[in-house]
Amino acid sequence: MAFRIRQVDCTADGRRIARDRDVFKTKLTVGRAAESDLHLPDLAVEPHHARIERSGENRIEVAAAGTLGFGIDGAVRDAASVDCRSGAELQFGSSRIAVSLDGDGAVLLTVERSDGEGE
Repeated sequence: MAFRIRQVDCTADGRRIARDRDVFKTKLTVGRAAESDLHLPDLAVEPHHARIERSGENRIEVAAAGTLGFGIDGAVRDAASVDCRSGAELQFGSSRIAVSLDGDGAVLLTVERSDGEGE
């Protein structure tokens, strides 16, 4: 079971570029630390902010690892269970992460900045 991380950025002329990478783990780390699987270089994100773990074929569990929680569909939480078939939107600092299931069964995490940077 893999995670597919899709990083979406904008070029200077406004074109959107998406880059995918597959991570073959059952648990990902999220944070500002360079060694994080989902590295979010944002001072509003703790170095070791959260963990995302597969908990079945179509589910993930998200848990805060530090003192700050995270946003999920507009609410701030310390932990959440997500059905990837239904999807959800996670918020860590100025980054939005859309959770879904890709066609091959990989959990797709689409990462975008929401503060207008690069837009």
